[in-house]
Parts: sequence; C-alpha cells; structure tokens
Amino acid sequence: MRQVQYIVLVAGKTTNIANMMQDLLGSAYNVVDVENKFNFMSLKLENILDNKPKPLFVLPKKDSVVSNTIIKKFRVYHPYLKQRNISEETARRYDIGFDSKNQHITFPIKTIMGKCIGIGRRSILKKAYYYPPEMQKPLYGLFELEYPIRYLYIVEGPFNLWSLSEWGKKAVAMLGTGTVYQYEQLKDIKCDGYVLALDPDDAGRNGIKKLIKYLLDLGKTKIFVLDLPDGRDVNDLTRDEFKQTNVLSYKEWQYKYKYF
Repeated sequence: MRQVQYIVLVAGKTTNIANMMQDLLGSAYNVVDVENKFNFMSLKLENILDNKPKPLFVLPKKDSVVSNTIIKKFRVYHPYLKQRNISEETARRYDIGFDSKNQHITFPIKTIMGKCIGIGRRSILKKAYYYPPEMQKPLYGLFELEYPIRYLYIVEGPFNLWSLSEWGKKAVAMLGTGTVYQYEQLKDIKCDGYVLALDPDDAGRNGIKKLIKYLLDLGKTKIFVLDLPDGRDVNDLTRDEFKQTNVLSYKEWQYKYKYF
C-alpha cells in the first residue's frame, strides 16, 4: 500500500484520509478500491492548503455612485461645445463639463432617480468616447426627460441628444446602437410614439432594424425613422436642415433600405 499522509480534522482530532475512510467503512474497507475510487493519490496537500475555494456563484457588482464633488470639478463650459452648437443652457441641464488634464468633454450618466453611476467622456482631439469599463450602459438622458412626451427620439450619441434638446425635442441616447438592457428601459417611458434617429451607417441601420422589431413585439405601431443623409448624424445638421429632413414610417424605411 502507498502511504499518503494527508491530514484532516475529525471531531477535534487529526488523522489521515486513509484512517478516516477505514473508520467509516470498517470491514468493508479495501485499500486499492478506495484509492482508485476517490483518486487520493492525485491530490496535493499544498493545493488544499494554499488555494482558496472558488465561490459557487459571484454576486453582480452594484452600480457605483459618483459623488457630486467629483462632478463639480468638471463644470466648465468649453468652447468645443459652442463649436458643436451646444449652448450653455443645455450644458447646465445635462451637467456637461470638461476635463482639462485629458482634454475630454465629460457628462454624468444618471439613473432615472438621478444617481450618477459613471462619467462618460468624449475626446476633443479625436472622435472617441470613453465609458467606465464595468458600467452597464443605461439609456442616457432618462433623468432629464420631461413629461408629457409625444414622440420620443432615440439616438446613439450624447451630442445628437443635446442637439435635439436644443431644438425642443425629447430624446434618449443609447451610447451605441442599443442593448437588451436599454430596450427594457424603453418600456417604462410613456410616449405616443418613437422617432429612431441612429447614425446613417450599417451599424446604425442594423440598430434601427432591431429596435423596430422590439417595439413591434411590444405592440407599438407609431414608429418612425429620421432619414438622415449618408455620413451625417443629427449633430451634423443645422436646425433648418433638421426641419427639412424626411421622417419615414417604419414600413417606408424598411422598403427604402431593404431592412426587413
């Protein structure tokens, strides 16, 4: 018999595994059978002592809350906002600021209850957005929405939302082309209908297609699409250009772009 001296604690006394099994099984104990069945020889004492047991499951991390003190230090109206036709009034409403160290426009991302769960950033040196890596993106602009809402505009980026706010439209931004989590949040917004205004590229049009399907599955039928010109999103338009942009029914949009 190969002796394996793994130490265990039983009823306050130390013993090895072989002796423990023999005590349990009595006359039925067979060294070879027991070792083969339980594979004792493959165990390593250092692994038992040093490795922490893996949890059966991991609790999801709670959303972190960004303090108002941190948000306040970015409260600067940067000239870049004026270049993009975002007024000081809109900057105050959405608490848009500027991080001079990183040259980033900053914007708090809030829950519908007003808690800031992360700060979004947009570089003024290149077209790049940055978000907290572990944050599950909510619909941006939920907290700032004012009711009643006739038609809710749905856009990708914050600059598009801020432009619509300048023009008196009520909107939320998906900070991308949309996730199931954000779709679920749409169900809680009371409105008469929707205008989908995602960017006019393949990713944006695929996002529109998915949104149409989701809203139709909810029984919504007042679904329209802002037919933006190629290469220009909402923030690229002037107010007059926006007013002249066609709004298609979802069926007209599907037919035009063959997105069924």
